[in-house]
Amino acid sequence: MNMYIIPLSAVISFLLGMLWYSPFVFANRWQKAVGFKGDSEKGSMTKAFLGSFILMNVMAFGMSWLVEDAGVPSDYLAGFLFGLKIGGFFVGTSTAVNYLYQQKSFMLWFIDAVYQILCLGIMGSLLAGF
Repeated sequence: MNMYIIPLSAVISFLLGMLWYSPFVFANRWQKAVGFKGDSEKGSMTKAFLGSFILMNVMAFGMSWLVEDAGVPSDYLAGFLFGLKIGGFFVGTSTAVNYLYQQKSFMLWFIDAVYQILCLGIMGSLLAGF
């Protein structure tokens, strides 16, 4: 495991999230789909950012483990495709199951699941490529 690439892939995924959930991309649609009114306390957002960054590091560590155990070739594209498969078949589907029971919209699923799938693709790419 490359202990430098694990936090780097978490940082890149976090930055992708900043862009993905920004007003330039999906912020307004996401807020509408979740029913977010924008009235959260500053401390709760700090807690959410810190918690998500820690969890992205855990996800990157797990992806590193999977990439190594699965024998993914040392290639950026192979790692990216491996990450997309893990994301699509496990994260995308488990999120869909939860959202079906919670009666969440397709748009919310699309925004959240595709972000996670892309994160895992990026992590897989970096972890396999380095």
